[in-house]
Amino acid sequence: MLNGYNSILEGDDLKKHIFFVLLIVCLALLLVACSASNDLVGKWKTETGFYEMEFTNDNMVFVYQLGEQVIFGYPYGEQNLTGYYIIDDDILTVTVNGEDAQTMFEISGDKLTITDPLGISIDLYRSN
Repeated sequence: MLNGYNSILEGDDLKKHIFFVLLIVCLALLLVACSASNDLVGKWKTETGFYEMEFTNDNMVFVYQLGEQVIFGYPYGEQNLTGYYIIDDDILTVTVNGEDAQTMFEISGDKLTITDPLGISIDLYRSN
């Protein structure tokens, strides 16, 4: 007997307890991982408002110029500049039309700084 406890978990009860504890730990890790990327979710504009980027909860990214979604002409027709993003620490990987681009990013309050591999930075500001 341990400090008033009459039984010790055994067999199926022990397995259920371990499963429950592992489930709680996995959910906590998932929440932490999701909350890190949620800081990026939303619309971000350059100081002049010329360019705007929108990051969604489902890892999509849209680029706008003067409020209109950017569309580029390609040899096989026009395509929207719409893609998907993945965050790994301070590295932002954006995939558009099958092409990956990696940049470093930092969020400080309502300011998002994106820095390309050559060290060129652009500041965007959270918009409503």
